[in-house]
Amino acid sequence: FYMELLYALIMTILIEGVVMLLLTKSKKWVYYNLLCNMLTNPALNYVLLIIALYTGSRSLYNMAIAIGEVLVLFVEACLYKLMTKEDYKRCFFRSLITNGASFLIGFL
Repeated sequence: FYMELLYALIMTILIEGVVMLLLTKSKKWVYYNLLCNMLTNPALNYVLLIIALYTGSRSLYNMAIAIGEVLVLFVEACLYKLMTKEDYKRCFFRSLITNGASFLIGFL
């Protein structure tokens, strides 16, 4: 399990880092994205792992993914705001784009 969680974290960091760099042209923002992902990705994936192992319910797992991804979106936007003092709309947009990209690539 742990190797799968580590792989998910690494892939998220790589995908979102590239997207953030393309979006902002800023290494600082890539760093902020890295910090956010070091917090939110393991937290979400551990919750999903617990749900998968202890409930076995595919519908509950899918619902947890949807709720978790939305929570990550808002948490990361707030963290960006705290780290950068940028306006919340810009932080939310960057969180939406980077998380959307990693979710879609991961889904495919």
